[in-house]
Amino acid sequence: MGADFPTGGTITLAMQGAPHTSVTIRVGASGHFRTSVPPGNWIVTGRTPKYGDNMGVCREFNSYSVNVTVNHLASVTVWCTEK
Repeated sequence: MGADFPTGGTITLAMQGAPHTSVTIRVGASGHFRTSVPPGNWIVTGRTPKYGDNMGVCREFNSYSVNVTVNHLASVTVWCTEK
């Protein structure tokens, strides 16, 4: 088993049930990001140049989505599996 470590790349949030509603954020080497999105259920995916020439898709751990509510912070952890 490999070790967990942060990495840079991009994170894309796409609102479920709302085609063409997405936000893409560049993430630095720390792996952390913060953004504001409207309330709703969002699918979270990530890409990093360290895996598959930036073609490997990483997903939010466990549920693949996060529910955002009004005036609340939501947190996700995105895992990329090296193959």
